[in-house]
Amino acid sequence: KLITVNFDLQLISVLREVSYLEANQVESIPKTAAEIYSSKESYRQLVANLELMVNAYNKILKTVLEVEYPLVQGQLQDIDSRLKEAEETLNWKTEGLWEHISTVIESVHDLERRIRKAKDNVEEIQSIMRSWVSPIFERKDGKRENVLSLDDRPEWLEKRYNLIKESGLRIHALVKVKRVLA
Repeated sequence: KLITVNFDLQLISVLREVSYLEANQVESIPKTAAEIYSSKESYRQLVANLELMVNAYNKILKTVLEVEYPLVQGQLQDIDSRLKEAEETLNWKTEGLWEHISTVIESVHDLERRIRKAKDNVEEIQSIMRSWVSPIFERKDGKRENVLSLDDRPEWLEKRYNLIKESGLRIHALVKVKRVLA
């Protein structure tokens, strides 16, 4: 389901040839080729933006996990239908081409940003939880043969409780952000 930009290689060749002809100041450039060449900058911008969108779309498809897919399935189907419509009905001379393309591009980039933010939040939550792995009590002098040091037990428990409490507040904040993203 990965996508690519289907900018015709022959059109690229025509643009390149006209560029060479203009650089050599050849005056017999075919009218059609000259017209196409006059729009080269708009083609370049459109293709560059489409390439960015394609990269973001393909990144979504490659990185979304199976359990995450149902969360974004509807949005991907909407994007797919708009891409299919564009592929079947739009051409370079279509009125409002950029507006149509920009709405699809924005949808893809918005979805990619939200997925990336959600994944970053999950990583941060996992990192927070990894900080809980250290033992609550330690042996005297850190030696294995010594008994557990229970003298400072209340301090260790209080410290661990505060760590988990603060971590829990941070995790709740991250989950709230994730809910807003969905």
